[in-house]
Amino acid sequence: MRDNRRMGVDDRDWYRQAQQQRQAPGPGMPGAPRRRPDTFSMVVLWLVIGAVLYLVVDSLLPGMRAPAVRAGRAAELLLSPGSDGNYEVGGSINGVPVRFIVDTGASTVSVSQAQARRMGLVGCRDTLAQTANGHVVGCIGVARDMRFGPFHAKDVQVAVLPKLGGDALLGMNVLSQLQVVQQDGRMLLRVPPRNAR
Repeated sequence: MRDNRRMGVDDRDWYRQAQQQRQAPGPGMPGAPRRRPDTFSMVVLWLVIGAVLYLVVDSLLPGMRAPAVRAGRAAELLLSPGSDGNYEVGGSINGVPVRFIVDTGASTVSVSQAQARRMGLVGCRDTLAQTANGHVVGCIGVARDMRFGPFHAKDVQVAVLPKLGGDALLGMNVLSQLQVVQQDGRMLLRVPPRNAR
């Protein structure tokens, strides 16, 4: 057996390299420890990816969120029914004047195709709408600006229906952002305190 104290220079270098390889094997060598991804890091990575995707979709597809309805000086509006029993309020969509029928049974603000063309509604995508006369094929567009009474909202989804009678329906996608109170044959529309301006 050779005495390590009498090793030559070449032998010592070889011995040192062999010791280092045994202690820290490289990635391609057998016995190299495999690093597993940290679970916390993976969760954070997926959360960041999800947040980025949400922001991209939210910025590219206006109208996906419920519109924030704001009011001017008067934060409420009291309506009386017309001769046909409907509650109506004057307003506009993208600057085009309309007369809204307040319809708590309509899920979305709705206009006819002819009106939609005048209003320049954008981003129209096909949809199947349930109306009082059954299912109707229409599309959903986005109104940049909508006003009624003292209230206004931006990026509002609007259903475009081929043969909608009347001017426009004020549906629940906007009404749900307000406090709607019916009492003594009247209807009160009011902006909740957090949205009032």
